[in-house]
Amino acid sequence: LSLVRGGRRLWKKSFPLAVVPARPNQVVIGPRGETFVDGKPFFPIGTYGAPPEEYGKLKKAGYNFVMASANDLDKLEQAGLMGVVTVERNDVREFANKYKDHHALLAWMMFDEPGYNRADILEIHNLYNTLYKLDPKHLSYLVITDPKVYPTFGRCCDVLTVDTYPVQGGIITDAGKNIAQAYEVSEGDQPVWHCGQFFAWPGQRMPTIREHRFMTYIALINGAKGLLWYTYKGYGQYLPEKNPELWEAHKKMLKE
Repeated sequence: LSLVRGGRRLWKKSFPLAVVPARPNQVVIGPRGETFVDGKPFFPIGTYGAPPEEYGKLKKAGYNFVMASANDLDKLEQAGLMGVVTVERNDVREFANKYKDHHALLAWMMFDEPGYNRADILEIHNLYNTLYKLDPKHLSYLVITDPKVYPTFGRCCDVLTVDTYPVQGGIITDAGKNIAQAYEVSEGDQPVWHCGQFFAWPGQRMPTIREHRFMTYIALINGAKGLLWYTYKGYGQYLPEKNPELWEAHKKMLKE
């Protein structure tokens, strides 16, 4: 470090810098909310409803993680995917200690839509702290649909995923607005991921290709640091068969 005035060096001092190597199977969040796995950049692209027998197909399509059961971590690793694993809350310590060193583990899924499903915030807060103490190498994940609970439940996780499903009766621009609102609440110290709509509400329709692209890109424009969709298979549908045109367009978009 030098202090220079008028081309003349007035002061100089050297400081040693320690470079801490990434620990094996470590997932961390960078200063801009980006994800690193084993020290390498990793932009999360995932899905709900992934059948284990189709992990290879999903990897080929452009995904790098799925929502999964801990029992399928070996299959994920074989396919080259990572998993956000639902926590077994009845015995968190035994569960986390059993799977925390698995190379396919990306994050712990603590609860689904805790505001909508009326979770106990103290329970979620304690679960978050417990998981961090047991496994500081992996992230804790929540998905939230109600912006009113971003300031409460949304602060009890490492990754806040916002699921916005506006088709057909909602406001499509909320896909970006909700991302921005989540960042305002977090004061920028927490990554926000976008969970997009890949299903039809009862009696309604699925997003069109243009709507799907719009929701994805407006989420990215507003700072989404990861993308996933609900759902590939489930909710009475199997995407490649229910809407093959949308599926093919989605695969092309993932390569952009």
